[in-house]
Amino acid sequence: FPKPSRAGRSQYHAWQLASPRSRCGSMGCLCSNPLLCPAADPHPDTPRQPFLPGLGPMQRKIDPLRLMVQWYVHAVIPTYPEVGAYNETERYDWDAARRRFTVTFEFNSGSFDGPLRAVPQVGWFDADDSFGTLWRVSPTLCGCALPVKFPYYILDVPDDYSHMIVGSNVGSSSYLWIMTRAPRVEPARLEAMIDTACTFGFLRDAIRKREHDRPVPALE
Repeated sequence: FPKPSRAGRSQYHAWQLASPRSRCGSMGCLCSNPLLCPAADPHPDTPRQPFLPGLGPMQRKIDPLRLMVQWYVHAVIPTYPEVGAYNETERYDWDAARRRFTVTFEFNSGSFDGPLRAVPQVGWFDADDSFGTLWRVSPTLCGCALPVKFPYYILDVPDDYSHMIVGSNVGSSSYLWIMTRAPRVEPARLEAMIDTACTFGFLRDAIRKREHDRPVPALE
């Protein structure tokens, strides 16, 4: 979940103030949330990714339900809460009855043994997109979906659905996730995926690699 822009923060604060306290629980819930308490940035000098106004979803039809599995994040241009993350994973679970999917985004904060953080979200396939590559995602806070839907662009997926490159434009920033279905990836393969990401305008020097030390079985 990206750090919101000034306009986004104003909208969220207005929504928060207008909501009953019972809707989202106690202040303790807010203070323990990784959206508000990220780890320190271990790479503070990494260049900032400029906004990519032309970024958009892949114009090739895919079956998005084949992406409803567990993914391991191997390289990112990180959002606010995932700065300093290790063991980053993202899992999608399709809810056929509600025509949406849940997102379980988890990582260890600050080190391999750091606190396990989760950023739960819900998402939808955009009804106006015939390719299945434009998604909309809303973060949830203390079980409440925030009243915003961020764009989630599927930029690249091979025929075997073994990896996925995802981008997003939020506020004045562009973000990137490079994921595979395994906790280990060959260095040459990861470099090839980073090369592909750079063709969309992402800066190589702004991309941060992620490490994993505890394999988790992928969903089939």
